[in-house]
Amino acid sequence: MLVLGNITLDDFILREGKKYKNILGGPPSYSSFALNSLFGIRIGLCSSLGKDFPKEYKERLENIAEPYITEGNNTTRFKIIDIEPRKMFLLTFSGEIENIDLSIDDVYMFSPVYREIKIKHLNEASRMGLVTLDPQGFFRRIGKDNEVYLDTFEQFDYIVRRVNILRMSLDEFRVLNVTNIRDHVKSFVRKGVELAVVTSSMKVYYATKECYGELPTYRKVQVVSPTGAGDVFTSVLTYIYSKTADPVKALAYGIVAAGLSVEKLGPSELNRDRFWRNLKEYKELAEI
Repeated sequence: MLVLGNITLDDFILREGKKYKNILGGPPSYSSFALNSLFGIRIGLCSSLGKDFPKEYKERLENIAEPYITEGNNTTRFKIIDIEPRKMFLLTFSGEIENIDLSIDDVYMFSPVYREIKIKHLNEASRMGLVTLDPQGFFRRIGKDNEVYLDTFEQFDYIVRRVNILRMSLDEFRVLNVTNIRDHVKSFVRKGVELAVVTSSMKVYYATKECYGELPTYRKVQVVSPTGAGDVFTSVLTYIYSKTADPVKALAYGIVAAGLSVEKLGPSELNRDRFWRNLKEYKELAEI
């Protein structure tokens, strides 16, 4: 499996005003820690990184994954105020990911944090294997004081037709100005998506050619920060779906893994024994 998107360094302000700086972040980081700790696999990471990226973090990632790095001037950095309403600010951007060799795998997760992914790489991957897209970075724009906000992306319909799995947060989904979640999620499937998913903190909406469904999230956890939960969910979902082609099984695995990930700040190993116990309980509660 190859995860494409920028690794980041994040500054956080959490509840009660607690502040943290230079926390490892980005979809490749959260994905690699989750998949390595739960299933013992080493994924490939495609990212642009700056010369300021800490050696300690580089070594941690190299121990659990195979990095393919484009060198930029400064690592992508965000300031995240993890209090409702959640706010993000882009501090630096390391640039686009270059020289991607997609032939090293045939399962791809595209998850840009800003504008580092080129459409041509999505096109190429769609001809080579299973493609998952989390389009968050395509919707992000930079406003006053470098605050990140969401807006429409003109090529969204074009790229949707080139992916097997589409996963969007509810906030990103709302940018499409739709009123009926069920109908619009099903419309993605009519455009060729095998599994279309919209996630929120309380519920996961999904559609395939065979069905539409809604699943609860797993909430028997102590939330420290929800940042990265979507990346964990999407990577575990993609991995399990690539092995089983079972959407409901893949969704359940992703939901439970995402639940565990919110209990710590930044990417970390997930407890495998606890994951299997929670998964069994979740399947009983969700009746799947």
